[in-house]
Formats: sequence, C-alpha cells, structure tokens
Amino acid sequence: MRGAGWIGGYVSTWQDVWDRNIWNTVYANYSLGVDNWQDVQTDGQNYGLMQFWLGSGEGVCTVDGNAAEWQGKEPVWSSDSMDLYMDYDEKYLYFYVDGFSPEKDVLYLPIDTTLKTGSTYWEEKKISFKRGCDFVVTIDGKDNSRVLVQERYESLWIMYAYETAYENPYEQDNWREKDSPVFRPIRSILEWSEPKAVGHWVAMPTYETGKLRYGNADPDSPAFDFLADFCFTADGVEMRIPWGLLNFSNPAEKMIHDDYYEHYGVEYMQIDEMFVGAAVAGHTQGRISMASFPLEGWGKHTEYHKRLKKSYDVLQAAWSSR
Repeated sequence: MRGAGWIGGYVSTWQDVWDRNIWNTVYANYSLGVDNWQDVQTDGQNYGLMQFWLGSGEGVCTVDGNAAEWQGKEPVWSSDSMDLYMDYDEKYLYFYVDGFSPEKDVLYLPIDTTLKTGSTYWEEKKISFKRGCDFVVTIDGKDNSRVLVQERYESLWIMYAYETAYENPYEQDNWREKDSPVFRPIRSILEWSEPKAVGHWVAMPTYETGKLRYGNADPDSPAFDFLADFCFTADGVEMRIPWGLLNFSNPAEKMIHDDYYEHYGVEYMQIDEMFVGAAVAGHTQGRISMASFPLEGWGKHTEYHKRLKKSYDVLQAAWSSR
C-alpha cells in the first residue's frame, strides 16, 4: 500500500468465514450447508488472518511432496505399475499417485461422480474409460496441469453461456449430450460486464479456475505457497482438488450437482461413492479401469483446530514498526 501511494487500508476479516457466499459462485453451493465445509473456490471465505480445519487432530494431508503420510494406507486403485491413494477433509479431496516419472510422464486421472452424465471416451486424447467420466485431472509438468470437465457438466456454461459466449445453452444447436466425448477447461467469471451501449453485448471475462498450481502447501516450509494444488514426489505426485471444482455443492452431506439439462439449472443430488482411475499417456491401451472411492461425509462437526496465517505476522511486523 505504501509503494502504491495509498492513504491507507484496513483488514476486513479476522478469521475465514465459511458461510459467506460470493455472487459468482453462489449458484454452485447448497446455501444451507456452507458453514460445515469451506469452499475454497469462493474467494470471500478466505480473507481472514486465521484459518480453521475440522477434527481433533492435525490436517488429513499436507501437499508438500513428502509421501510419508500415505504409508500404511491402502490404495483406492492399483495397476501393475501405479497405485492411487485418496483422502478428504472439509476443503479438499487429496490424491497421491506413485509409480510414474512426474518430470517426464503425463498422468491422467478420470473421475466419475454422477451416473446421469459422463463419457467413456475422450475424443481429443483418443482415450477410453470403463465408466462414464465427468472429469479428467491432467498432470503435465509444473505449468500445464489442470482439471477438465465433460462439457455436459460444465456449470459456467449452463449458468453464464449468454454472458460469456452470447449463446443460449438450451437451444438445439447448443445442446450438449450426456455422453459427449468433449472435455473442456473449467472456468469462472471474474467480474460483471455491462453493455457499453444499448444493445451492445460485452463478454464477461473468465479465468481458468481448473488450472492447477505447482508448489509446496506446507505452512512450515520456506517455500510455502498457500495456493499450491500439487507437488511432485520422488516417483509420483501429491495433489489436492477443491470440492467445488468437482461440482460438489455440499460435500459434508455428499451433495453434488444434478444434471443441468434435466432441471434447467443447478439442482442437487446425493451420492455415496465416486470412481477414479489413472493412466500415463502412451500407455493407455484399452479402457482405463476405475475403482470405487466411498464417501461418508461428516454432517455437523463441533471439533476444530485453528492457526494464524503468515499474513498475521506480516501485519504485526508492519504495524509494530510504525
């Protein structure tokens, strides 16, 4: 603020606020359940100087490239060369895949959450799956990794097709089939664009929120990056995917988005499991197998832990020196 020549500023929030909704993501959440999980896709929930996590112990996983915390756990899915492990908490789904070269190989993780939609074929990559997939996580180096969504299940399109592409998603020419083999980048709108003149349409700017950021998410590391999504290990990758990125509306109650075309918008449905698999590019002969990952949810939770973020120390030091 000093460098920019501002007169001053203020801290708007002391602690993260889990029940705060923001206009560009409010349609995606089950509004009566946002206080028992944190949607990190909603930026307004993360302004605080203090962070919380549920439970009586330490966090479920720290995405830092150290696979020791996965030792002793059973893989959700396995092949001759790879193992896939999973876990979750109130913010993220965590994945650990070992048995490939993260610096050289391209990894694909198909995810199936709803039986109503999904494709068994990815047209662009010529890859087939044993189940109809709703998402594919692609780990392709530190700068080109992302989550893709099967186009029928793209929430931004169904809610903001007119504002972003001047299209009506329900017109026949724009209709997206349940088993469409097209997977698209996941985007979010950033600001509302008003017409410059009467009758002059202006596209809303969007951001690829499904692009994954490489880094170390351990708060005690000198290389700590609060926004890090994945980190390479010696023989694999560790990552965390926000619930909201996979169209969960309330993971505490196992609620996800229902079929948009069936309800003409976002409605919710409950699931008890999701299906996952893994494959390395160039080694995907036949259909990629997938295994069940049960979901238990957690409902209401009374125990929690808290920690002060690095920003607290930064502000303390700045104000102490004045």
